[in-house]
Amino acid sequence: MSAEVLESVELRRDEDVVLARQRARDVAEALGFDQGEQIRIATAASELARNARRYAGGGRVVIARTDQDLQIEVIDEGPGIADLDAIRAGRFVSTTGMGQGLVGVGRLMDRLDIDTAPGSGTHVRTTKALPAGERRSAQDVRDALGRRTERNLHQFIE
Repeated sequence: MSAEVLESVELRRDEDVVLARQRARDVAEALGFDQGEQIRIATAASELARNARRYAGGGRVVIARTDQDLQIEVIDEGPGIADLDAIRAGRFVSTTGMGQGLVGVGRLMDRLDIDTAPGSGTHVRTTKALPAGERRSAQDVRDALGRRTERNLHQFIE
């Protein structure tokens, strides 16, 4: 089952973390997730994007869907995650934050997969099952996102 990309955000500046969060929320809304799930999805995307920006200097967030779920992937070319087992077990003590970001993402979403190795970057994929009965095509979702962006732009200009 292949995923169809709905949005993509390059993480070049700190502001791009906020953009990734907003895009994830917009996609979740367009896919019919309730408000609470929209916030959880946006928070997960934000945390993953923040980690890529902070620890790898950047990366890319890709928001996609399959017939069954919403996927958020964050790919970076940073140093990798050295203590992944300790992080997953909740034993990691961070010197730069709370050290609970990935654990929290795992609680917010249905699935969390991490592929990392020292010196070869990190690829994180997290998924959330689509709301029951969600049948919109990826193109319908992209069209809805385009209309929303256009509407927001007009409000900003006026």
